[in-house]
Amino acid sequence: MDAVKTLVFTSPKLTKRKLNEIRELVSKFKKLTNFFLRICIKHGVFSKAKLHSISYHSSKTVVPQNEIHSKYRYKALSLALGIYKSWRKRVKRKLTNKLPEFTSNVILMYNDSSGVSTFKLILRKEKHVTKLFVRIATKPRKYVTIPLHVGNYHERYLEQIRKGKIRIADAKLVLRNDEKVEFHLTIKKNPKLIQAESTLTVDINERNVTVVIFDNKTKKEMFAEIIDTSRIFEIDSTYFKIQRKLQEKLYKAHNPKYIPKWKKDTLKKRLRRWKQRRDDLLHKLSKYIIDLARTFRARIILEDLKYIKQKIPNRGRKMNRRLSLAPFRKLQQMIEYKAKWYGIHVVYVNPKGTSSFCPRCGQRMTMTGKPRVILCPKCRIMYHRDYLACINLAKLVMGGASVPHDSPMKLVRRGVVLPNEVRVEGKACAMIDSYTYV
Repeated sequence: MDAVKTLVFTSPKLTKRKLNEIRELVSKFKKLTNFFLRICIKHGVFSKAKLHSISYHSSKTVVPQNEIHSKYRYKALSLALGIYKSWRKRVKRKLTNKLPEFTSNVILMYNDSSGVSTFKLILRKEKHVTKLFVRIATKPRKYVTIPLHVGNYHERYLEQIRKGKIRIADAKLVLRNDEKVEFHLTIKKNPKLIQAESTLTVDINERNVTVVIFDNKTKKEMFAEIIDTSRIFEIDSTYFKIQRKLQEKLYKAHNPKYIPKWKKDTLKKRLRRWKQRRDDLLHKLSKYIIDLARTFRARIILEDLKYIKQKIPNRGRKMNRRLSLAPFRKLQQMIEYKAKWYGIHVVYVNPKGTSSFCPRCGQRMTMTGKPRVILCPKCRIMYHRDYLACINLAKLVMGGASVPHDSPMKLVRRGVVLPNEVRVEGKACAMIDSYTYV
């Protein structure tokens, strides 16, 4: 199974001619997508072949054939069908009652294994500096070439693409408000699957992430750590207050339809900074967990938290806001796609009752006076709630997990994970595909 990763490149400010051409292309792609979307809603279409037969030729009246590359028409059709299917699922779950509309300034690029594509990467090396350009088809036999900024992170993957170790899967172009564009390049490879020697369980909470690793043969705990993520919670709380204050200050005495563009851009800039700071911490945390899994050659066990925010009952305005901002699923998605890239197996299990029952006797735990500490009334052992969840997750998958005889509240971090090296329990791994004993 192919593993997928997306590289994001940013361009410098575009010239007026190039910017106008991209804006025109975005506008046409948006028109086509909304046209196909209306056809889907009208006829209840779920098949790409049926949607093509009833709407492809009539779409040429919306955007003439000689004004856009034909492959963009296919991508708009596929995108509209995907939006419609997603909207139908949300309607069934009673999460929306509005008709869908495509409003993003995004163009999906076409790329085929036969070599047909609406974009082409041009890589040049000048005096030890890598320069990257992307040539985008705007109309039949007409193109616009955009320069892209390349960092050290990008260079590593571009070199592997050049050598044929990684393949280009797909791409999209995003038009930003600051006269720049983002080019999202999706790459894929077929990784060699790691034979799991241990099991790594992850329990994600609002202010911490708990990781426990068990040996598959002995079923004994090898590593345990509670990672403090309260910084993410602080960033969310701070930026939410900033957002509210800006909205009150900028939008006061304005009709929502006629808010000046500079005011909208000011708020979007602040929101973009919020997203960047939070995503940076989530990426570092997910990479840390993947590094541990590679060191121990472990499979990863996660709780199935899909639709978790809809399942949580109404707990008041402030608590609902906190839970809606908590990035439970986003962190899981980051862990999953990074694990697939390295051939690490990821398993989702039902989290029901994992932090409520004793792993030894199965009795329901009772609360103590200490925060996040619970007590088994039969075994008379105290557990940290999140640590207990990781033990029970391992039991669900492994059929049992050895609980240490010493106090489970004493979590010892057996080793230090550095950016380029992991040393735990006598194993050394320099973030390569194999490990050696030291």
